[in-house]
Amino acid sequence: MQIAAVHSTGQFSTYVMPEKKMSLKASEITGVTVVGDSMLVKGQTVTAVPIKSALTSFITFLQKFSPVILVGHNIESFDCKVLLHAAHTCGKMLEFQQNICGFLDT
Repeated sequence: MQIAAVHSTGQFSTYVMPEKKMSLKASEITGVTVVGDSMLVKGQTVTAVPIKSALTSFITFLQKFSPVILVGHNIESFDCKVLLHAAHTCGKMLEFQQNICGFLDT
């Protein structure tokens, strides 16, 4: 639903419109709801883009610092799987691999 990253010299954030209906539990945890073609975060409308567009922008951001290690909380059990699946599905795996050399779970 969101791809966000921080580097000492910049930051990136974009919301991703889900391709499947969100569960009630996911909405409760994240504060994100989708109504029709609109995404709301804690009741405020945000701009959300398709996953391929989000990945393209994210990879462009990462290229400034490439190669990078992505660091995050529980990244191994959730984020890695979601990002790698999306990169594969969207035909962005090669670009992803060229810019990300690993993951570190805090």
